[in-house]
Amino acid sequence: PYEVTWQMLKDHMAKAGEVAHADVKSGPDGRSKGIGIVRYHSAEDAATAIESLSETNLGGRDIFVRADRGGGAAAGHTRAVGGRDGGGRGERRDAPSARDGESDACTVFVGNLPYEVTWQVLKDHMAKAGQVAHADVKSGSDGRSMGIGIVRYHSAEDAATAIES
Repeated sequence: PYEVTWQMLKDHMAKAGEVAHADVKSGPDGRSKGIGIVRYHSAEDAATAIESLSETNLGGRDIFVRADRGGGAAAGHTRAVGGRDGGGRGERRDAPSARDGESDACTVFVGNLPYEVTWQVLKDHMAKAGQVAHADVKSGSDGRSMGIGIVRYHSAEDAATAIES
C-alpha cells in the first residue's frame, strides 16, 4: 500500500520477531513503489515472518512476504511486497516452487498487475516469452486480487526471456 510508512511496516513486521531495520522503497519522484525491505536480527525471525505474515493486512491491503533476493532468510532479510512492485516486470524467485519442486529458475514473480487481470489473461500475456506451465494471480483473504502473480515456465530460458522483455 502506497500510504504505508517505514514505521508502519516495522510495527507490522515486528509481530514475527525483532526488526533491525525497515524501509519502504520509493521511486525517483519520491512516491512509494509499494515495496518494503525488512531486516530481522535473526534468520529464525525472518523465516517466521515469511510463514506467518504473508497475506496479512497492512494499510488496507494484504501483503506478500518472501525472502529477499539479495540476502535471503538465512541472512535475516525478508522482503514484504504490498501487492505492487512498481515495474510490472518479472523477477526470479529464490524459493523452489512449492507446487511441484521444479527449479525456481523457471518461475517468475509479476507485480503491478491491474486488479482485473485473471490467471488466464496473465498466462496468455506471459506466453509471449515462452511456454507457460502455470500462472496464478494471488488473491487476498477477501477474494480480491493483490495485483501480483506467479508464472512458471517449462524452461529456465523462457523464464529468462520473460524477465528480460
